[in-house]
Amino acid sequence: MNQLLDGYKAKEMAPGTIRKRIGALSKVVGWYHRSTAKEGQQPQVNVLTLLPRGYSQYADGAVRDIERDVRMSAEDEAAVRAALAGVKRPDKERSWGDDPAFDLLFSLIIDTGLRLREAYRLRVDQFDAQRGVLRIEGTKGHHGAVKLRTVPLKREIRGRLVDWCKVREGLMFPFWDGTQEDLAKCTSRLSTRFTTLFAYALVPNFTEHDLRHEACCRWVMLKGERGWLFNEIEICKIMGWSDTKMMLRYASLRGEDLADRLL
Repeated sequence: MNQLLDGYKAKEMAPGTIRKRIGALSKVVGWYHRSTAKEGQQPQVNVLTLLPRGYSQYADGAVRDIERDVRMSAEDEAAVRAALAGVKRPDKERSWGDDPAFDLLFSLIIDTGLRLREAYRLRVDQFDAQRGVLRIEGTKGHHGAVKLRTVPLKREIRGRLVDWCKVREGLMFPFWDGTQEDLAKCTSRLSTRFTTLFAYALVPNFTEHDLRHEACCRWVMLKGERGWLFNEIEICKIMGWSDTKMMLRYASLRGEDLADRLL
C-alpha cells in the first residue's frame, strides 16, 4: 500500500487526485471481496478502507489541492480584447498579434464554456446557424467515449460564427491538423498562446481553463425579461456535467454582483 501511495506522490499528483484513485480502487477491491466470499462467510477486510485520515497529504506540503476562484473583470477583458486586436502596449516594442481565428476562439470559450479541445476540434457542420446551437462532441465521456451535448449560443457569438463559417468547410479553426497525433501538441500550443496573451494584457494570474469558470458564472448570472434564464440543471447540461456539484465548484460569483441585486 505504501508503494502505491509513494508511486502516486512520485508523480506529484494532487492530494485530491490520489484520493479519487484510491477511492475507485477501493470500490473494485470491495466488490471483489464480496463476490468471492463463500455463502455465510464475511468478506475479507478491504485494507484500503483502513487508510488513515490525511493519507494523501505530502509530508513537506510540496503539492496541495488548488481551488481556482478567479473572475475576469470588465477591465481585464477589455485589455485582453485589445491585445487580440493588435493594440500595442506603450511599454512594448510590438503588439501581441492580430489573429482573427484566435480572437474568435477566445470569444467562443468565454461565451459558451467549451473545453479547449472541444473548441478547436469543432467542425463547421457542428454549428446549426438556424437553431443557434453547437452540437458538441464532449471530451470527458466515460473511458474517453464521446459525450454529445448541445450548447446554445448568445446572439453576438452566433452572428460571428455565421460570418466565419460562410467561407469554411471541415474544421472551423486552423490550429489542429486533424490527426490524433497532433491533439496533445495542439492543446499545448494553444495553452501557451493563452498564457502569453494574458501576460501581455497584464492579467497574468488567469489561465485558459479559467475561461471555463468565467463562462459558467456568466451562464449563472444571465438574465432575461422574466428573470434568470437557466437553472442549475440546465447550466450543467450546457457545460457538460452530470453532477450539479461541479457547478458549485465552477461558479466563482463576485460579492459585488450579488450585492447589486439588493439595490
